[in-house]
Amino acid sequence: MIHALVAAAKSSNNVMEKSDSTPPSPNNTKQDYYWENGYIVFKAEFLAKRGPCCGNGCRHCPYWPKHQRGNTHLSPEVLKKL
Repeated sequence: MIHALVAAAKSSNNVMEKSDSTPPSPNNTKQDYYWENGYIVFKAEFLAKRGPCCGNGCRHCPYWPKHQRGNTHLSPEVLKKL
């Protein structure tokens, strides 16, 4: 399952094609992602815990400025939630 998370993190908009209805990893909680039209969409809090920006244009990119590979500066909105 870890490989599925890595593949999802590298994919465009940080969504992963749905293969079944199980969560991507037992270590993740419902607060980390949601299902949308058969895809898993990771939330900003999960992406912030995952590490620096991947630069792939994730829908909920938690960094500012957004979508800059290697960026570690979290946006003020995300900092309030953590």
